[in-house]
Formats: sequence, C-alpha cells, structure tokens
Amino acid sequence: TNTLNRIGNTYGKLGNLENEYKFCLEAYNINLRMFKTDHESISRSLNNLGVIYGKQGDLENEFLHYYEAYLMNKRLFVGNHIHIANSLYNLGLAYGNRNDSKNEFKYKLEAIEMYKILCGANSLEFSKALNALGAAYGRVGYFEKEFRCYNKSLEIRENIYNKRDNLDVIISLNNLGLAYYKLGNLEYQIKYYMKALDMCK
Repeated sequence: TNTLNRIGNTYGKLGNLENEYKFCLEAYNINLRMFKTDHESISRSLNNLGVIYGKQGDLENEFLHYYEAYLMNKRLFVGNHIHIANSLYNLGLAYGNRNDSKNEFKYKLEAIEMYKILCGANSLEFSKALNALGAAYGRVGYFEKEFRCYNKSLEIRENIYNKRDNLDVIISLNNLGLAYYKLGNLEYQIKYYMKALDMCK
C-alpha cells in the first residue's frame, strides 16, 4: 500500500488527479481488508483521500475523510501525538474551505499548540501551522494578525534553512508581500515579492 500511495502522490504532483485518486483509493481499500479495524495505515489513507477530494473541489468528502481520520487517530493515540496534530491541521483547512471560520480557528489553534509541544516553536511543522493561521486571519480581515503569523513563519523558515533558497521560504516571502499589500505598504509588498522572485531564479 505504501507503493500505491507513492505512485498516487507522484501522479498528484504531475497534476493527474484521476490517477492519484485511483491509486490512493486502491491503497485505502487494501488497508481496510488487511486491518479491518482502526489502524494508522487506514487513517493515513483517509487523509490522502481527503487531500485529493480537496483538490477536486469536493469539499464534503474532503471534510468527511479528514474528520474520520481525526476520530480514528483520537482512538489510536492518547494525548499529544503528531498524527492528531496533523488531523487538527487538516480539519482546520477543511473548515476554512467551507467558510466555517469559527471551527477553522478552533482546529488550527489546537494544531499550533500541539505542534509547539511536539515539535517545538522553531520547527517546520509549527511554521506551516502559522502560515495556515495567517491565511485564516486574512480571510476575516484581521490583517495585523495575518502579518504577524506570516512574519514569524518566515523567521522560522529562514533560520531552519540558514537563508538558503527554498520553496518554503519563497512561499513565506510571497505571503508576507501579500500581507504588506493588505496593510497598504506597497513598498514592502514589492520588496518581498522581489525577494521571492530572486530566490526562484
């Protein structure tokens, strides 16, 4: 099933959602036949399918698969666990896609706290969750909070990669440029977009 998932993920990176779904669904069905009860491999397959449904714009199935994975992980693991943190993060994204800001913030904040405990406040996982929280603040018009999240995320990523060129840093630079635009600071908007562009070259 790991091979099927890898093939599916590769198709996804190539933009072939039909084959991504086909192989990941096959992996999920095999896991169900193999384990027949709660298992980490099943929850991972549920998450993979949730990602694909989100790409396809099927928000109902995206949410249902993420939520089922979350419940399974809660049954499998006690207390703080990386799989539960990932499920909280995914649910936050799904609620955001459904324009449910209340639950989006609830789950994204829970994910951030768990990542902080498990991985530390200077980890990639924590910076990823900060980016997601920043996007949530931006959608509801809290532009100062959006900026702070994006700025902290960039700081963490630059420290991790020692300011070397990296896609995560490029994403953070773009996000910060967008935040400056919303705050009306066009000079810094251009500055950070240009930094991102230079890193892409």
